Amino acid sequence: MKPKTTVFHLLGFVVFLLLMAGCGGTEPTPAPTLGPISTPVQPAAQLQPQPVQLETRTATPVPALEREVVLEFVTGHRDIARDWERFHADFASWRQGLIACDASSVEVALSQFAARFIRVAEATKSLPRHRIVRELADKVSTAAEKEEQAIRQLRDSRQPDAPAVFGNEHPATTTRAGLQGHLDMERSAASALRVEVEDNLRDLRVSTSLSSRAQVGAFSGAFQQLTSDWDEFHRRYDSFRADEPELSSSETARRLSQLVEEFSDVVIAVRQLPTSEPTRQVSQILAQAAEDEELALRKLRGSFGEAAPESLPQTPDEPSAPPDQPSAPPDQPSAPEEEATSTPNDSTLFDALDGQLVRSNALIRQAIQELADVFSNTSEDSEAAVAGFASQYHSLSQEWDDFHKDYDEWRGSEGGCDRSKSISVLGQFTIRFGELANEVRALPRAAFLRPLGELLVEAVEREQKALIELRNTWRPFDSEVYENLEQKRNEARRLRRQVTAGIQDLLARYDISAPELERGQ
Repeated sequence: MKPKTTVFHLLGFVVFLLLMAGCGGTEPTPAPTLGPISTPVQPAAQLQPQPVQLETRTATPVPALEREVVLEFVTGHRDIARDWERFHADFASWRQGLIACDASSVEVALSQFAARFIRVAEATKSLPRHRIVRELADKVSTAAEKEEQAIRQLRDSRQPDAPAVFGNEHPATTTRAGLQGHLDMERSAASALRVEVEDNLRDLRVSTSLSSRAQVGAFSGAFQQLTSDWDEFHRRYDSFRADEPELSSSETARRLSQLVEEFSDVVIAVRQLPTSEPTRQVSQILAQAAEDEELALRKLRGSFGEAAPESLPQTPDEPSAPPDQPSAPPDQPSAPEEEATSTPNDSTLFDALDGQLVRSNALIRQAIQELADVFSNTSEDSEAAVAGFASQYHSLSQEWDDFHKDYDEWRGSEGGCDRSKSISVLGQFTIRFGELANEVRALPRAAFLRPLGELLVEAVEREQKALIELRNTWRPFDSEVYENLEQKRNEARRLRRQVTAGIQDLLARYDISAPELERGQ
């Protein structure tokens, strides 16, 4: 069995060699057949060049420096954006704090002032109205009503963007400015009337005092004696008038001279009356009546004094009667000339004096009534009424004055809006934003970062210019003054959003992570 197995093995080996020789012939060596194994690797390297390039760039020093510049730009922009938003927040807080400089604050303040003065006007209607002080109460109430009406009109003329109640009025506020002027006039008139009331009140307090009552009592005694003597004189004159038709001119003149001398005592008594402030008006009435009556009496006496010689008897040297007048019959003796009863111009000379006596009696009755009023006004009851009015009016006047003081302070300070301080704060904001603009300009200016840097510079310069303009043109109570700044801020925000989007692309391109940004802070 073993020899057969060996033969078969040899035959198989020979056949293998023959087959190998037949396949080789004259072809190249089998080594190049490795080419197909390497061909699939080469196209794969050509289709994905990026990973190869990134490994190449990170291996060189220039891209690393470029990445460092990007990191510096991004962190600088982050700090600037934070300061920019903080600036906006501080500016908004300052602007919200300018409550007194807002147009609506003027309307609120005017409403409050109007409501406050209405209470003052209502208080005037509660003043005591005793007879002696009723006129004063009416004057005070009228003055308050007019001032109240003026301030109501000012309150109701709403012009939010142009208050026109301060020194620097807006050109379009002629209506409200006119109403403010009307309020000033009514207030001035009320103040003048209040001064008059206060003067009268002081006089009343003096006239109702205990000393004044004593003076009025002394005056009353002298007044009664005077009117009694005056009445007696008028009775004597009436007696003379009854006798006058039977008297001659010379006798009439003599009797009139006696009456003039008697009336001079009345005139002297009028001038010697113990006059005080409460009785001054009574004394003036009596003095006027006495002077007018004395003048009329003297004129009447003068008229008869000039005509008296015509009634004297004629001497033999005097010419006889004119030829056209018949002489007395011889059997009828003529009456003595000194007993003639004819008077020149008859009774017409007495008409002026009689009329004056009527007027004198009327003035005396007026003086009696005035003195009765003086007694009433100087009584203890009147003194108490004046004291009560004075006390209540003093409280009212103090409240009125406090209102004027507060209104003047509010108006003088432009409603509490400090214009110069606001402009000063705006100047500080401008300087602060200028520093922020300098930080923007100081960001890295590499060529591949220039587009983003220019957008950021444009944004900050737009807002900076608008802020400077606001500082130079700012005025209170004008809501439109901020419009340009708001518009420029919106434009700046749009540019800043573009810069933020570009920075996100840079972070992705240079594979900068958030922790790396924090480390670069």
